[in-house]
Amino acid sequence: MPRIGFRKLYHILHTPLQEMKVGRDKFLSILKANHMLIKPQRSYRITRSVLLYRKSNTLTFTEQVKKDGSPILVDGEPQKVVSTPEDFKRLFLTITDCLTAEEKNRAKGDRMIVSLFISPNTGTVMEVNFSMYPSNNGFCTIPPERYYQIEQTLKQNIKYTVTDNGKKYNYILIWIPVKIFN
Repeated sequence: MPRIGFRKLYHILHTPLQEMKVGRDKFLSILKANHMLIKPQRSYRITRSVLLYRKSNTLTFTEQVKKDGSPILVDGEPQKVVSTPEDFKRLFLTITDCLTAEEKNRAKGDRMIVSLFISPNTGTVMEVNFSMYPSNNGFCTIPPERYYQIEQTLKQNIKYTVTDNGKKYNYILIWIPVKIFN
């Protein structure tokens, strides 16, 4: 039986081993002497999002509200809160330029959503979050250092012009879908 560990094998063979008067420790030493124990493999945990938690990340779990305390209306309220810099093409190129060719190849065809938290006063990017679905996404294999590099690049290079409507909020949240095709 391939890839059955000691505990499961002992549980399956418990009755025949008792009849032969072979206990758990003796059975373990028999398997060890004949090199029949499987070597443990590293378990890689894949996360669905990269938040890059730091003390400076204050908006990740903060509810978006208007500065005067009035509720946010989803329907009927103008949605234009910022004018985008050259739309999403510049943002997409900024993100993909930070990835190596190998990382782009692994993430080819997969989707990631980049959430930008923008300051309503200055129009600069304050925080960045990355979300990947499903969990076998190629973006999940990219190391966190690369996401930190993308975040720093976005904070330095991207600036929005905030409209009068956008200045009413405590922050402005923008989602950018990113998908690498080639």
